[in-house]
Amino acid sequence: MIGIVTCIKHEADNNDSYFVIGEHGKPYQLKSNVIADCGDAVEYEKSITKVIADKKSHCAENADAFASSTIASFIEKDAYRTGNKEIDNITEKMWNGLSAAARLLLRKLLYSAPIIIRFHNDADGSGGGCSLYLSVSDFCSKTKSQPNTVWLMHKKIAYGIYDAESDIAIANNYRSAEKPLLVIIDFGTTTDSNMGIEKVKDKFDVIWLDHHPIQEGFGGLNVGYYINPWNFGGDSNYTAGLLSSIMCRTFSSLNTNEYAQASLIGDYSNYANLSNQEISTILDFITSDASSIYGNMKMNITPQEMVAVIEDRKRRREVLNYAQSRMEEAIDNGKKYVKRYSSESVGLYVLNFEKIRSEETKYPLPGRFASKLLDAIYGSGDKNAVLIVHAGPYLSMRMSKEAGAKKDLLRIIDEIKREFAKSVDAGGGHALAAGMKIADQSEKHEIMKSLIKKFG
Repeated sequence: MIGIVTCIKHEADNNDSYFVIGEHGKPYQLKSNVIADCGDAVEYEKSITKVIADKKSHCAENADAFASSTIASFIEKDAYRTGNKEIDNITEKMWNGLSAAARLLLRKLLYSAPIIIRFHNDADGSGGGCSLYLSVSDFCSKTKSQPNTVWLMHKKIAYGIYDAESDIAIANNYRSAEKPLLVIIDFGTTTDSNMGIEKVKDKFDVIWLDHHPIQEGFGGLNVGYYINPWNFGGDSNYTAGLLSSIMCRTFSSLNTNEYAQASLIGDYSNYANLSNQEISTILDFITSDASSIYGNMKMNITPQEMVAVIEDRKRRREVLNYAQSRMEEAIDNGKKYVKRYSSESVGLYVLNFEKIRSEETKYPLPGRFASKLLDAIYGSGDKNAVLIVHAGPYLSMRMSKEAGAKKDLLRIIDEIKREFAKSVDAGGGHALAAGMKIADQSEKHEIMKSLIKKFG
């Protein structure tokens, strides 16, 4: 049998793995008895036995024809429709970009190119990651593809230079006929990502699914497929997890609606159906505190592991009960320790998260806790509430819609970043929910004073 080598994975024992598309489009993962490179036509049985120079062009054309016909057979026109007219109108405007991004993803899968998928560690980002994982698995099962995918849970709001260097190092473990693919879900739309973007823009093809307001000067707008509802008449209510789920509809009939709903619930979207919040709560918990389930050494949680918990009825119930009880305990303590500052236009609340942090679990993280505590404050009658939760170098800020009509949270964060340019490491987010990281904590007191004054 003959075929073309599309990717080589370098192994620690130097016995590299070769990924081959055969004459009839069937993919194989093989070892080689001869020296072969990406793009070579090869002869193989149980392993590669010969390089066939005069068949290179023929095999390349066969592989390309196979990939093109396979992709065409999977792409479903108008599959984006959800029945929600507002969502569908926004999606229709994004559809060309989403379907083109899906075609690119499928080609990388068929060619076994290295694919790195980074998703934010919350219900929105991980909901998008789970939708993509399930749909990619469905596609690869049907096509017998041999994917080289790496799933990374991302714990920051920016795509930094060290993230870029790490991704390049991962991709360097492969030689590939196709350029490596980087997929980013639910983070990074900030100028703090520009150095990372510059590092990877020529080394990767990029699919970037986000829903954060776009900062002026952000360098990712023209990198690969950057798709954000803000560019198509939508806003942050159209979450990144929903974007991911709908992109997956282009090539998979698998129903990922429950993960799309988890993302909508987790990010307080107006499109959320609040009748069942279980998956959103579980994803929030798992992405906050992997050690509670997998042990202290566990740093990265993949969508495969999350789906396994959610689909196991017993584990799902155990994790849900624990997460709910821990959140209730944290909110009760938060009400005791939160401080209210006088303000003419809003109700300003500040809480030191260290006062309520648990020694046995990292859940809830300050950001999601801040959202829940703001709900409690709002429910107690303060409709103009603004909440700042600080934990070490991190500040999480939340505002009610009423307060958001009076104060511009993202503008205030930009002012702080300019005022304390050497002390603020990163900052950004949504109009009513944003965060900031302080690089020089000796300035934290002055930064907090300035924030309180600006909200006053």
